[in-house]
Order: sequence, then C-alpha cells, then structure tokens
Amino acid sequence: MAYLDLSPSPFELSIAPARADRVLAEEAALTTTERDVIALSLRDPIWSVAPSGRIRRALNWVFDVRRPNPLADARLEALRRFAVLVRRFGDRLDRVEADRLTVAGYSPQQIRDAVRHVASMHAYAAARGR
Repeated sequence: MAYLDLSPSPFELSIAPARADRVLAEEAALTTTERDVIALSLRDPIWSVAPSGRIRRALNWVFDVRRPNPLADARLEALRRFAVLVRRFGDRLDRVEADRLTVAGYSPQQIRDAVRHVASMHAYAAARGR
C-alpha cells in the first residue's frame, strides 16, 4: 500500500493567496453594464419596483402613464430595483433588499459599491438640477 501525501507544498502556499486576492478584486468591481443599469435607474419612479394591481393599471391606462419595462436579465433587474430603493430610502433600506441582491449573485463588496455608486450619481444629478 502506498502513502499519498495530500498536504500542500510550501511553494504552492505563496502562490495561491496572491491568485485568490486577484480573483476577489476582479469579482468585487461592478461592470460597465451594471453601472449603466444604476445610471438608468435614476429616472425610474419608486412605483416601478412595486407589483402593479388593478387600480394602478387602471390609473396608468386613464392617464397614459408608461411603466418602465423590466430588464431582460433577472440579475440586472434585481440591481435596478435595488438602486431605485437605495435612491429613495438610503440608509433606511431594509436588509431584505440587500439579501435579495445577494441571492441574485452579487457579493457584499459589489453591494457596497452599488450603494456608493447610487449615492454619488444621485448627488451629481441633484447638483445639476435634475
């Protein structure tokens, strides 16, 4: 019977953490598409994230209000919804919304970046008078 040594080599230990840090750094950054989704969400009203009932649909029909179409990608739609809610509620946003974004596949670092990005874009838009 042969002995199989499964312990990592001392040479592998010095390489693996550097590679893992680089992977985490790449994962943490929001892509340009995700940043564009956040920018587009600045124009969306708060009621665009709520389910539309019969009364809302009737009012939209009477006053010819167009509801923003949901994004085709569920992950990006979750980010759009989160950005609208962060813009409206800020620090008072319920933790459940961040959990929904985590379920959609975003890391905690990406969620923090999204919150910072929403806040900076909202402040910039407010300074420009929009």
